[in-house]
Amino acid sequence: MHYRLIDVEELPAHPMTTSILDDQSKRIVPISKLPMLVEPVSAEKAASTPPGKLFFWDKEGLIKPGSQVSVMVAGLATLHLPVEAGPDYDPTAAETVEAVIQKPQLPPDATLTVHQAKDSGNGLLNIWFSTTGVNAITAGAEHTYAINQKTGEKLPVLRVPRIGLLAPKHLGQMEGSFMVVDNQRQQVQRGDRITVVVVGLEQPDVLVE
Repeated sequence: MHYRLIDVEELPAHPMTTSILDDQSKRIVPISKLPMLVEPVSAEKAASTPPGKLFFWDKEGLIKPGSQVSVMVAGLATLHLPVEAGPDYDPTAAETVEAVIQKPQLPPDATLTVHQAKDSGNGLLNIWFSTTGVNAITAGAEHTYAINQKTGEKLPVLRVPRIGLLAPKHLGQMEGSFMVVDNQRQQVQRGDRITVVVVGLEQPDVLVE
């Protein structure tokens, strides 16, 4: 995505309010990595100023040419933008991507135990869990997320600038591990039940406290 910030006097303090919303499914595609935002420019200089660039990873292939999306950059929103095909767009690429991110092979006795799923009250779910037979979460956390059991929507692990995924790099510790799941639209509320998926291992009917 290419963008300019025009006549913006001050950016919101929270840089993670940067995402794309698919207007049809109402599902969020999070930013894959947040670089330094471009400096705002005046309206007079906008046309002569190179745009900034952000990258989003639509892992489920929700958005295609012809889709409409709403884009938010650091809390500033532009609604209902049409999506165009890029010069290298390949409609068969989704099949290739799906093959590349196949579920890791795990031993048959690998286990997942979710001890607690807690709503932090600020759009985040904190999940405490233990695993056996699993060494690490994959770099893109393609197979680690929570599922809203009311809607089937996948909620990804939160990624923040300079730190990356808010999930442990190594699993299997005695007292368990923690990860933070993105729930910014408050899709999941306290009292709801979710399915927790860690490297493909699933535990359904986890109560959100």
